[in-house]
Amino acid sequence: FMLLDDHPPLKPWTVKISHSELVFWRDEGGVVHFEGGGDLDFARGLGYSHAMDRLTQMIMQAVAGRGKLAEMMSDTPRARKMDYQFRSLDFEGIANRLWNEMDRGSGEAGQECKVFLQAYADGVNAYLNSYPFPFRTTLELALTGIWDLEWHPIDSLVTAGIFSYAGLGQLQDNVESFVLQLLTAPHVDLDRMKTLFAPHLKEVDEELVGILKQLKYTDTGVIPLELWPEGKSTECAGESCAPASAAAPGAGAGAAGQAPPDSAAVDDAVPSFGASNNWAVHGSLTKTGGALLAMDPHLEVSRLPSAFVEAVFHDRRADLGCREDREEDHRASATQNGYLMGITLPGFPCMAFGRNKNVGWSVTYGVMDQIDYFVEEVRDGKVLRDGFWAPISGHRVTYRPKNGPEMELTFFKTPNGVLQTGNHTMEHPSLLEDGYYLSKAWSWQHYLQADHLRGLLQRPRWCDIREAMGRNVTSGMGPGGRTKIGAVNATASVPSVDQVTPFLEGNGKTSLSSTPITANWVLADSAGEIAYLQTGHLPLRTGSGLVP
Repeated sequence: FMLLDDHPPLKPWTVKISHSELVFWRDEGGVVHFEGGGDLDFARGLGYSHAMDRLTQMIMQAVAGRGKLAEMMSDTPRARKMDYQFRSLDFEGIANRLWNEMDRGSGEAGQECKVFLQAYADGVNAYLNSYPFPFRTTLELALTGIWDLEWHPIDSLVTAGIFSYAGLGQLQDNVESFVLQLLTAPHVDLDRMKTLFAPHLKEVDEELVGILKQLKYTDTGVIPLELWPEGKSTECAGESCAPASAAAPGAGAGAAGQAPPDSAAVDDAVPSFGASNNWAVHGSLTKTGGALLAMDPHLEVSRLPSAFVEAVFHDRRADLGCREDREEDHRASATQNGYLMGITLPGFPCMAFGRNKNVGWSVTYGVMDQIDYFVEEVRDGKVLRDGFWAPISGHRVTYRPKNGPEMELTFFKTPNGVLQTGNHTMEHPSLLEDGYYLSKAWSWQHYLQADHLRGLLQRPRWCDIREAMGRNVTSGMGPGGRTKIGAVNATASVPSVDQVTPFLEGNGKTSLSSTPITANWVLADSAGEIAYLQTGHLPLRTGSGLVP
């Protein structure tokens, strides 16, 4: 309706969601405001407002994350390529595991995550159910045959994986794949490579390069043979997918027809992030004594709608838990005390960056390497592990593309990660040809637990930066007028390369510290203090992680 009316509705309206009444209205800029009573009303209202303004975006992200674009949207080579990639990463499997952990009891924090996710889903479905069938959809989704929608909390967890990998972790994945292509190219000059990527290739020698050139398949962006209906492999470049010569089964990484990964394939359905900036100025450097906080998120200017959407929440409760708020309750209205505004992620109930009465927070991409490739030796359907031949596991899924026959796909897994075979129609690992393969590991697959999401799945009620970070922070002015911030060191590396730990994990269950998404957080509070925090799950490595 925004396209039909230059003046968004300003008159408030009331919606009943799960026995709670919320009041919604829009300001003159079209931004949705909503008023409720408590943290769960924040989640409910956010779900309702997201469904109202960004339903198509939410559904496309969830469908993409489940690896069902060719099944539910459009069966194209690019869609199949994305389905293959995301089913390999198993976003849906991770989301189901997290939800089951919450459902079975993963501690208080996990239970709170479950309740919060359900409240968000209740808000989305309240909007959908306000329309009769078959109008619980959008025009764009109806044209693809998607009707009578219903949002499940697992859809939000899938969306979280999409945002964490497709826009962030995939950048590192592409770099590592590119370096692998260079190392396995004909007539590679290893000394020049080491100079170009110094010091990250210091452990690479001719023996490793020789093994890499024997790999049966490399994750290069080529659509696997079984995913192309005509039985041909293709390369996607730019805006088109043209047939190309495919590497024969068992061919090395330098075989014709293979190319560096095509990140453009994921750009159509999911957002991409990069760079961004954020700044904070300590209160001792400002005229008023208050801290300054600014953020410049770098997004795709050509993407409509934007990856983010603004929202404002007003809590009608009188007591929000901060000592200062309780002292001022007789002087300030409850709406002022409960004020919360910022930028949210359609499909996931969190405020990515914004401010409440006491704290402001901003976020940029943390550039943490959460992706690793491993060289695996496979023989007789088993993988070499610490001198012993270990079994290869796998999960089997049914794939139903619109323009092709139904097929069963199997994704094999080693203790390190998902085996990159290039052929997922094999039912058993014993059918794998003996030799060297790559496996890919992502820290979310190995370590993520339900309670790690608690820092995101909440209505931010922090009273100061210490509470937001979940730790004590020493802040003050250092030499030359520079702000000094209490430093926290990452866990030291250990010999086991497949161990993962939360980076800079804090003490508070509702703090940002245990957030699994790789991010740089810059914060400021009403006392004039500022702080910096990096979050993410960082694999403990003995090497650089740039090469297998």
